[in-house]
Amino acid sequence: MVLLISPHNVVKKDYYVSNFAPNEVNKMLDKHISIYSQGINISLALKILQTEPFLLTFFGGVNGKHVKNHLHVNKIKFDSVHIAKNSYEKINIIDEKLGTQTVINDYIMMADERIQNAYFNLVKDNIKRCNLMCFEDRVKDYFSFDILQNMASEASKEGIKTVVDVKSNLNLAELGQIKPYMVKINKKA
Repeated sequence: MVLLISPHNVVKKDYYVSNFAPNEVNKMLDKHISIYSQGINISLALKILQTEPFLLTFFGGVNGKHVKNHLHVNKIKFDSVHIAKNSYEKINIIDEKLGTQTVINDYIMMADERIQNAYFNLVKDNIKRCNLMCFEDRVKDYFSFDILQNMASEASKEGIKTVVDVKSNLNLAELGQIKPYMVKINKKA
């Protein structure tokens, strides 16, 4: 089993309108919600390769319910830390008539100490079930270096190999024996 350290889930909401006018009431023609994260993408790829993923994440609010439902529908095993704030969302307002798009992003913030410690406890509770721990590229945006180092040390104590996304700005040498990886999704498949 592969333990995926993946706190970053995005609920993407596309709202389709005609003749979008900021600061006005606009009639919505259609709405589409999609969920994505590197951890979910890797989980789906691992399942195709007949390797069982186990995703550790955090989410909250209505957007968290969307993420949780997406994980259940795709039969991805996971554990999570509940956060009081709504999960990260990206809103696209797409004007079908004018062919324009307005993007509204929620901001990403580092998890507070309580959430980081609760997440680290999830890692400790689940690490023995896995033979590989995988950090997604955005972990440094959510966790302090000390927590990341503790996660890597916990894996090392249990003899678990650890890899990190090559796009990550983590200093691999400081975290110990961590190997880089890269997953590229083939959109044609």
